Amino acid sequence: MMMAHPQVISRVLKSGLAAPNCILRGLKYVNSELKTQKNDQALSSVKKYLLSKGQITSSANRIVRSILSAQSGKRSHVDLVILQGHRQVIDAFKNGLKPQHILLTDRALEAPLGHNLLHEIVSSGYLNLDKYNVVSKEPRLGDSTERSIRHNSDDERTIEMVSDGLMKSIVPDVESPQGVFASFHRPSFDQTSAALMKSDSKDSPLILLLDKISDPGNVGTIVRTAYGMGVDALVTVEGTCDVWNPKAVRAAMGVTMQMPVLSLPWSKLHLASSNNSLISTVYPTTSAALTQRLHIVVADCDAQAPDYDKVEYPVGPLMLVVGSETGLSKDAQKLIQEGAVKIKIPMHRELDSLNVGAATAIILAEISKQRRDRGTLKTSKKAPFTMVGKSKA
Repeated sequence: MMMAHPQVISRVLKSGLAAPNCILRGLKYVNSELKTQKNDQALSSVKKYLLSKGQITSSANRIVRSILSAQSGKRSHVDLVILQGHRQVIDAFKNGLKPQHILLTDRALEAPLGHNLLHEIVSSGYLNLDKYNVVSKEPRLGDSTERSIRHNSDDERTIEMVSDGLMKSIVPDVESPQGVFASFHRPSFDQTSAALMKSDSKDSPLILLLDKISDPGNVGTIVRTAYGMGVDALVTVEGTCDVWNPKAVRAAMGVTMQMPVLSLPWSKLHLASSNNSLISTVYPTTSAALTQRLHIVVADCDAQAPDYDKVEYPVGPLMLVVGSETGLSKDAQKLIQEGAVKIKIPMHRELDSLNVGAATAIILAEISKQRRDRGTLKTSKKAPFTMVGKSKA
């Protein structure tokens, strides 16, 4: 079928004459093809430039030192988090995060996901393709000429090419690094919670508190499970592994940046509990839930505690507290003394302990099921949710 030239179609539309549907479809097709060609040319241009630029080979480089400082958790870089691999960085772009620095290897750009990564970098506006600057600096010891693609002339955001050897030394805990390494500003609670509220709009939040869970693999697994089960906010206390620990981020498989997280000291939580302001402390939003009572459930191994699936969980704001496999901290036990409800997972066979990630998933699945079914069940055979003692939450 003969396709009308875009300029001819444009003149027809400007003349005010009614354009046949086939012409309109043709115009959309041509515009789409031209846009695709332009984007492909832009990506090809950026890729060609990156592959031709000098590689950083020394960890003495200023940008590399800055990223390594963030990775080590130094106080001056406490706001920065590190993401590794194509998918993590791609997911970060898709969630609206913009990296401070990006380190790439030639192999990373040539990998199947290299094109996707470049697409996110370009389409996000991180690079100004019309006038991006190539900045040359004095070479450092052990480096080839250091040049950076700058983001809209911003001297603080760069994309650097590094050697495979340097990349391996930067991520020694990964046997075969993908060659993608980036530092991001830690997303705020408001930023992530706003996105969840927009898509989920809950006025009875479900909050999960992690009590001294130090293993990053367990923390990452819990983050992923919590997101899937509808948890609205995650609270970590001292002694709990940072959710942005590289191993935790890998275990969470991309959802860390979508989960609202607050790191709070137990002292602040106890003070809030005594002031009846715990809900606004662990879930600081403008939701209507702030005027409601926060119910607290603590997972425990006490044989006298009711089974997790024999409790009717309240419809209102609820916080589940889970601790490490070695037991609850004294601070978490204090919540029980103040009126929190204890629950346990019954075992068919004797075990010293159950993995905290597995235990959290089991309990959250029950809470999530009850929340989904509430309103459809006229009667419930579950034990009523009662507070042991007087709650101050």
